[in-house]
Amino acid sequence: MLANSVADVRNFGASPKGDIDCSEAVIKALTSIEEGGTLYFPSGTYLIEKPVKVSGDHLTITGDGKHSKIIYTYEQKDDDNGSTASLFSFADNISDLKVKDLYLEYRGEFFDEPMKSYYGKISAFYFGICFDVFITNIEVTGFNANAIAFIGSSEEYSKRLKVDKCYLHHNRVAGILYGYVDGLTITNNNLEYHGSKYDGGTGYGCAGSSGGKPLNIQIIGNKASFNYRKGIDLHAGKKALIEGNICEGNVLSGIYAEGRYTNDITITGNMITDMYLENPPYQPEATFTWMECIGFGFYGGVSNEREERNFTICENEISGFSYENGSGILFHCYYGQHCGTIQIKNNIVKAGKIGNVAVFSGKGIHTEKCENVISITGNHFKFDECKGNMFVASSFDTFDFSHNRINAGKAMYPFILTPGANNSAFFTSYNNLSFKDMAANDKLPPHEFTDTEKLFFELGENTPYDYPKIIKDNVLNGKIIN
Repeated sequence: MLANSVADVRNFGASPKGDIDCSEAVIKALTSIEEGGTLYFPSGTYLIEKPVKVSGDHLTITGDGKHSKIIYTYEQKDDDNGSTASLFSFADNISDLKVKDLYLEYRGEFFDEPMKSYYGKISAFYFGICFDVFITNIEVTGFNANAIAFIGSSEEYSKRLKVDKCYLHHNRVAGILYGYVDGLTITNNNLEYHGSKYDGGTGYGCAGSSGGKPLNIQIIGNKASFNYRKGIDLHAGKKALIEGNICEGNVLSGIYAEGRYTNDITITGNMITDMYLENPPYQPEATFTWMECIGFGFYGGVSNEREERNFTICENEISGFSYENGSGILFHCYYGQHCGTIQIKNNIVKAGKIGNVAVFSGKGIHTEKCENVISITGNHFKFDECKGNMFVASSFDTFDFSHNRINAGKAMYPFILTPGANNSAFFTSYNNLSFKDMAANDKLPPHEFTDTEKLFFELGENTPYDYPKIIKDNVLNGKIIN
């Protein structure tokens, strides 16, 4: 047995010429390693035709960077799953693993046809329950599921996981898929062109499984671009920081952090660019009717829990967002919680045609008192045309729209639609608004408002008229209005 040493796969019969199946040689090399050893792929091309199961702790799998190529050709069977079909599948409760300096490519069936979004079961690395995993400086492409999958379980979470400086591209579902994980850090990666141009059901730079409940997630400094669905996706996550990422040319969402358990999310300092709903040039075969630049919130019906849910969306820069047909929303909050604070502040937006600036979705129209505080402050919004009300907010305790700068070619008034039945207080002050053209939304029911009130908000059929409304010292086209 080789303790604290290196198992060179060539010494166990692997050929670096890509001319024979090296599966058995790799398995033999793995079984020779005691804890603390290294599985080493020297420069060359290694053909692997069968899945490799990894069961040892304290292991490093490494090569010589892009010069160490692993080509995987296994074709999945009908009864396969991610654990049985993936290239490297890791036993449950495995710990202290490092994977680095490798190139991995799958050359089997990709399932790129419509309606086959999740047919593929094959990832490059598939982890069940695992602990202390570090993956760095690898390139992964062509797999019909994910480059890397961290699954975990509801009974036991995977913990302390990090993916750094990897190039993950052109995989069927996602660059990184994660479910029941606690403490996942995704940093400095390129996560590009995932999904299929024929089918928009998948395609994520990184994605939280909708059935999982990820905790303590950091997604920082990545380039998540040209994915056929979403750049950065966080389903059902709690305590997440999404910061400093560049999301370019994703089709449906630049950043998406919503789910049934979502809470305590901060999205800050990201750049989101070049989202065009009408015929994206890199996905001509797939059609979509909606897109949103940043989506976040609690979704899955109106929550009966009194848990406070907080979301901060700040200091992001958005440009090149536009649509011709369908629905295009810059900030979309899925709004099912009863209480919490939602802040959209200090963002810079330059867009073309949009449907709305911010929508707080109708799931938040509660039958009992709502204790949500919505704050939209310090933003600069610039767009050519807004086809709907700029802001739509359902039930709230307090709505604060202040210190914003809006430059637009065409906008619809009233600027803010508040259809909820349990609203308490509305404030708008010190905004500087400039519009070349304004049109009234004549589909809304009339109310006996002052001229200034008519510009700023409209109530729904069930909204009480007499809740406090303060409109103070706003500038509209160069004139102060109160």
